[in-house]
Amino acid sequence: MKTLDALRRSLTDKTVLVAAPGPSLKAVHDAQRRQIDVVIGCNLAVEKIKAEWWLVVDDPGRIRDESRKARYLAIDQKLPLIAPMTSRGWNRPFYAFRPVDPFSTSDLRMGTKRADAPQDPPDLPCFAGVPFAAACAAFVMGAKQVILAGVDYHGTVHDRPEQLQRITESFVLLRRWCRENRRELVQGSRDSLLQFV
Repeated sequence: MKTLDALRRSLTDKTVLVAAPGPSLKAVHDAQRRQIDVVIGCNLAVEKIKAEWWLVVDDPGRIRDESRKARYLAIDQKLPLIAPMTSRGWNRPFYAFRPVDPFSTSDLRMGTKRADAPQDPPDLPCFAGVPFAAACAAFVMGAKQVILAGVDYHGTVHDRPEQLQRITESFVLLRRWCRENRRELVQGSRDSLLQFV
């Protein structure tokens, strides 16, 4: 099994755009295009924008909507995929990580290995949403700056403000980690419901 370990330092000092399928995706990408070195696409954002990496936490074996599942399985086989080690049903190889809930610990545990399972893939926080996992993956891969595009949450959390608060708290935690480690995390859209400055 290939793991996220194999990608460490592959994006050293790069600026990475984490692309989610929200309304601001194209505008942010176009505005930031000159300074972007690499794009990591989240879920089906890779249908809308050219990406060098694709990160998902959805397991195709658990997607009930057959048309949505077909869209996931139809993504270009040449696009490298990063997914949880527990994923099943992919028709392609992928780089695995061990999903970790960032609220179960006071630190982010990005890229760490468990002493009791050194053969397993490295930890990656992912329960605060796919864009959060993608940003963490970019930093594990050595990125200097991560810009969020399409990470808007319009229409997805209006009825669940506590979910948006939890996601926001995760990004605040990640922003603090960035400051301590001389990295930068930027929300590319002023209109996003997710603001963590």
